[in-house]
Amino acid sequence: MHSVHRRQGLSQKGLVEKLRRHQQLVSRHEIGERRLDVAEFADVSRTLGPNPVSTIGRGVRHLIVARNPSLRNRRLHPNGAAQR
Repeated sequence: MHSVHRRQGLSQKGLVEKLRRHQQLVSRHEIGERRLDVAEFADVSRTLGPNPVSTIGRGVRHLIVARNPSLRNRRLHPNGAAQR
C-alpha cells in the first residue's frame, strides 16, 4: 500500500483522507502490524488503482520478484513462471 500511494504522489495523510479512515489504522497496515481484510482491500484498491484484480496481480509480482530478484526484468506468466 505504501509504495502504491507514494508512486501516485499521495502522502499517507492524503490516503487517509481519501479512504476516510483513521491515520493509525493506515499506518498499522503499512508497517505490517495489521493485515487488510477483503473489504478494506477492495476499498484501498478502488482508491489507489483501477480495480482489485490488477492490484492483486501487481502484489503477486512484487512478492515473486522480492523472493527471486533475478526475475526483476523478466516478464512473468500469469501462473508466476518466468518467460524468456
